[in-house]
Amino acid sequence: MLSKIISLMIIFIGIIEISKSSDSSNSEPEDGIYFYTYDTICKFANSIRDDDQYEVYYVQAPLMYAIYGDLFEKINAYHSGVGFYNLNGGPNISLDYFAGPTLENALIPENITKDSQGNYNLTWNTYGLIEVTNYINETYWSKRELVMYGLTGLQIKQYLSWAPIYNQTHPVYNLFSIASGSGDNGYLETILHNLSLGGVSSEDSIVYQNSSTCDDFVWASFNTIYQLGGNLVGMQSNPPKDQITLFTTDEPTIVDYNNVTQRNQLASFYINLMSIANKNESALQIFEELISLFNGTFYCYIDGVYYEMYLSKPTPISFTYQPSPMPTGERDPNSIKTLDNCYSESSNSKQSFFNRFSKVQIIFIFIAIGLGVVIVLYLSIGIIINKSRGKSGINLIPNKKLWTSIGSKFTERNNKNKYKPLLYNENTIQ
Repeated sequence: MLSKIISLMIIFIGIIEISKSSDSSNSEPEDGIYFYTYDTICKFANSIRDDDQYEVYYVQAPLMYAIYGDLFEKINAYHSGVGFYNLNGGPNISLDYFAGPTLENALIPENITKDSQGNYNLTWNTYGLIEVTNYINETYWSKRELVMYGLTGLQIKQYLSWAPIYNQTHPVYNLFSIASGSGDNGYLETILHNLSLGGVSSEDSIVYQNSSTCDDFVWASFNTIYQLGGNLVGMQSNPPKDQITLFTTDEPTIVDYNNVTQRNQLASFYINLMSIANKNESALQIFEELISLFNGTFYCYIDGVYYEMYLSKPTPISFTYQPSPMPTGERDPNSIKTLDNCYSESSNSKQSFFNRFSKVQIIFIFIAIGLGVVIVLYLSIGIIINKSRGKSGINLIPNKKLWTSIGSKFTERNNKNKYKPLLYNENTIQ
């Protein structure tokens, strides 16, 4: 358990170091990235061919890869997404859910100010956003696992039309789940108990608040894809996911932000957290301060609401990377809500025949059609000419003698290859 806490602290230190670095400024999105709005998602969805076949992959990248490379892979800390590989030569697709503008903004207020009476005010700039790319960056998504197959382009359209609905109901990135008990029990066991699937049997094992992270989006995506008709591949074990959980002694209480005293207590907590981020200290000093921060009263800001809680001892927080169940059972496609009038099921029927194929396939189709046209014209004109000369039957075929001689040579060569008599003489018999 100590190793898990240390791993978690390493993650926090990494986030804090990013906040100090000038390299953490946001860059313009690459070509091919579409941030979800009604217009862009529907335009992108309708560019997909209905009959194309896709395979679904669970894709992972080391957390904060742009800053630290694959360092966080050593402690199984990943950013995750969903990848769709097109088996018909069309573009591949990847989707992921991230904290904007940065992960730091999901933990710390953008500004803490004082009014004329000496009371604090806190303002946040944090959100969770889904992005889609029309390719899969295999350098970034270094871990890829096939999880489903047999998905059509039409079902991809339905999934893409569901994703903005998910974003509307999960507008803020929330790093933590909040549960009762102790981190020694493990978050997964708590979840299993709440679902009546086993796990710990303590009456205190209750999940008060679910997280809203990239992994949560991925598993919601798996469920959606399954309900729409995706087929699970045979796996020896379920795919693993990251989970960070705060464990409390009692149910968290909502803070009354309008209460000046409570608001000032909130501000004091976040000022301490921000001071850690702004100090020029060693990783060990930051580690020690974070340890003290997670022992005692703790506050979380989740979708516009502040929660106050008292963290459990000796293990107030846990970081796990464990297999998580995949969807099973009877499917219900009608349970998936999608944007109205976002995609057209008959869009392919309105497309030309050639839009159903890749560029290479189209080239071969044109070559085949061209050769066919030449052959038909050659035969038609030759037959007309030979008919005018009084020929009939197979003699109407233009250049009949040439084709007959080529055919006879081909037949003769095949016969030679089929049978070669063995000639014996006194030198071959021992």
